[in-house]
Amino acid sequence: MPRLPSEYRALHEAADKAESRLARAVLKALERIRGQVSINDLAMALANKDAKRALALLLLATIRDALSLAAPIVRDAVLKGGRLGADQVNKA
Repeated sequence: MPRLPSEYRALHEAADKAESRLARAVLKALERIRGQVSINDLAMALANKDAKRALALLLLATIRDALSLAAPIVRDAVLKGGRLGADQVNKA
């Protein structure tokens, strides 16, 4: 667990980098599926708390393909976070 301000800063900087990369990937994913899903139908399903309908509209294969850009970012963030944590523990 971080004990010094510099340790917290390092963790926050790493998280900020991963967050912006992930946000861009998710936005790209949404752009990919935009033309394949009726936004009005999806909004109605979500407003009615109809998860089955929303999931039917968002075909799993389409989402998986669109979000494939995000997987390496998440993996990279987890690995970097682990290394950063290990470095901090080794400094203690």
